[in-house]
Amino acid sequence: AVTCEDFVRCLESANHADLRQFRLWYSQAGTPEVSIESNFDAGRGELELTITQNCPPTPGQPRKAPMHIPLALGLLGQDGAELPVCLDGESPRGEANTTRLLELRQARETFRLTRLPGPPVISVLRGFSAPVKLKIERTPEELAFLLAHDPDTFTRWDAGQQLASLAILERLGAAAERSAGPLLTAAYTRLATAGEWADLSYLALLLSLPSEDSVGALQSVLRPVAVFQAREALRDELARSLQHHWQSLYHRHHRDEFNRFDSKAIGRRRLKNVCLDYLNLLDQPESHELVLKQFRSSRTMTDRVAALSAMINSHHPLKDDCLEDFYRQWREDDLVVNKWFGLQATCRLPGALERVENLMTHPAFDPGMPNHVRSLIGGFSQSNPPNFHAEDGGGYRFLADQVIRLNGINPQIAARLLTALTSWRRYDERQQKPMHAALTRVAETPDISRDVFEVASKALAD
Repeated sequence: AVTCEDFVRCLESANHADLRQFRLWYSQAGTPEVSIESNFDAGRGELELTITQNCPPTPGQPRKAPMHIPLALGLLGQDGAELPVCLDGESPRGEANTTRLLELRQARETFRLTRLPGPPVISVLRGFSAPVKLKIERTPEELAFLLAHDPDTFTRWDAGQQLASLAILERLGAAAERSAGPLLTAAYTRLATAGEWADLSYLALLLSLPSEDSVGALQSVLRPVAVFQAREALRDELARSLQHHWQSLYHRHHRDEFNRFDSKAIGRRRLKNVCLDYLNLLDQPESHELVLKQFRSSRTMTDRVAALSAMINSHHPLKDDCLEDFYRQWREDDLVVNKWFGLQATCRLPGALERVENLMTHPAFDPGMPNHVRSLIGGFSQSNPPNFHAEDGGGYRFLADQVIRLNGINPQIAARLLTALTSWRRYDERQQKPMHAALTRVAETPDISRDVFEVASKALAD
């Protein structure tokens, strides 16, 4: 069999390169953290970049050697145009050299970029050139600038995600100023009115907010319900501020595309369903009618599921009828029934736990079917933060009950479900106590399986 080492040797041979240090990616655990500090000398037209790398200790590897990290970098002028990237001591290579691959091999390195007409905006990690955690100080204005002008699809998208995360954190009171929200609204307005896009799937990504998990990763103490509420408030603001733009984009790209699976048709579906999701937040008769019309008239599963998901997460008067219609049509298709369970398990409105408990008695639900368990119980515990992490602790008690129940049916699935509680120390004190209690109850259950006990005991001991 061909190994990773064989693959790297082929790369070395084809490119006449020494990749011995690069092999550390296969032997060292953990994700490297790369920090960048910049200093621009206006008199000399030079930008000095000091780049450090660090890989935190992991079990069995307390000290890590510096990695070989490819860091693709570009520079943008104040007008948004790309600038040539020229290292100190090099002769200019022409305007085409606008992305430069810097190869980091030491724990700390300095690069000096020359012949710059003014202070540039740095576009770094282009093309997601390395799977690292990047730390670079950015203002909301710089992020909005990159979202508007960066030609690299990854760094442009990432700038938008960072700007949106800042806007959410502002609403949590975790940011000193409140400038990211207005900048994000203005940026989304420009994106929505920019004319024709060659890749509508990419535009749909640019207009989508980061997940609660992504924002939570920026917090030292997890507050999932608060993050959800702040994110929903931002979504609601964007829905109302850009209502006419969402409507225009939706109607421009909505069409019957049964059996169309090309990239353009996929892009149209993705974009229009992002717009539908924003319009659904208005919870008005007009948006209810639009969602219902798509659900009833669409001949593609993507559009029907998108419309049904929108209904479930709103106060649509016919959502229960549509859920029942959908089930009756697809009850013989187990994959679609799994989706039907998952949509209801991840409903963000209050009362989701009660709905999940009721669905567990539904004739279609079989606790012996792993996919049913993952869709319903796993969907609720891992993808429904406002309800699973409700302050009354009901979500944690429910999960403990189901893990104990499944222990005798499928201990591997039960153990996997329990991982939703294993990071309990990262939450605030009000949530730590009921999460700890649920883990303890599972660990102390008589005849608990080794798989489940290992997860529970390790979480309690760490």
